[in-house]
Amino acid sequence: MIVTLDWETYYDSKDYTLSKMGPIEYVRDPRFTELCLGYRIDRGDTIVVDAERIHDTLLALDLENPANLVVGHNIAGFDGLILSEVHGIHPHNIIDTMHMARWCGISRVIAESHKALTDFLGHGMKKEGTVVSNGKRYREDFTPDEWAFFRQYCADDVTQCSENFFSMLPYMTNDALLFGSLTARMATEPAIEIDAAMIEQYIKDIDAHADEVMQEIGRDFGLHNREEFLKAIRSADKFCSMLRYYGAEPPMKVSEAKTKTRKTQLFNAARDARNKGLDDSLILKAMDRCEVMAPALSKADLDFKAMASDPNEHVAALVQARLELNSSIERSRAVRLLGAAKSGRPLPIMLKAFYAHTGRYGAGSSEGSDGLNA
Repeated sequence: MIVTLDWETYYDSKDYTLSKMGPIEYVRDPRFTELCLGYRIDRGDTIVVDAERIHDTLLALDLENPANLVVGHNIAGFDGLILSEVHGIHPHNIIDTMHMARWCGISRVIAESHKALTDFLGHGMKKEGTVVSNGKRYREDFTPDEWAFFRQYCADDVTQCSENFFSMLPYMTNDALLFGSLTARMATEPAIEIDAAMIEQYIKDIDAHADEVMQEIGRDFGLHNREEFLKAIRSADKFCSMLRYYGAEPPMKVSEAKTKTRKTQLFNAARDARNKGLDDSLILKAMDRCEVMAPALSKADLDFKAMASDPNEHVAALVQARLELNSSIERSRAVRLLGAAKSGRPLPIMLKAFYAHTGRYGAGSSEGSDGLNA
């Protein structure tokens, strides 16, 4: 049996939406509220049930039966979490139509959205159901017409997703389906326990190191707290001024982005000159030779990295500070992991199967994939 599912849940565009928080945080938030669930068995009629009937419906569908396939668009990144985190249901076979679209090569030429995939495969046009649901947490918050529209929106999504699945299925191998399912189950059957105390200490260590470097260097530039110091070393112009204060010149490189911008400006200037009957040859020559230089201050710039061993200890310390503290990504990842740890539950690992044409994974939720790099 093939069961296609799609949830509609409460969201608020101001502060509670998947665009502002990861799916793990969203589903585990106390505000999480189911509105309705749509499902379709094989290619039968699509049925929509309201919130109070969802759990019993899921149990009746016997989704954990190894003989059944559970299908959804982004089910590995959202709906599967609702099954496991809210209802304690862990399907054996989970098929994500986003994974299928990548395997089939469709996502190489279109966006990965349900709307784009449905249009590409010729199964209708996705409606914008969220226009009536923003900020509405319970059925009673909808007018009768809004609720009827919303339920039909849910039903259409399920039917379209199901037809998308059947259209792509002939092009899938068993290995590809199994790989996608195992990927989804890393989220729905999590096993990684996070040591919250260790993460808290790691965050304290990052902050302490920033304070130590700031005290050593910051006083030379009148920087009195961590925020001022980090702002200064993350600004290319200010950082270069700091280097020059210690007698060092920043390494330079050709900036592709700035060069492209400048060439566009010169191209437009040449076109304007031609339109006015003026000679544009000098402008075109300048465009041909144009290279805009910029400071080479990233971890990928070898000349800059070498300055971390500069004989001038002040230059070396300043460069090391930028290399280590220029990005807040390590700290922000640790903070996200700490937030997940405080739930007391294992961390779902959310990855995008077949994300590159080589078949390798892409990062999914920042809480449950690239957050582990911290």
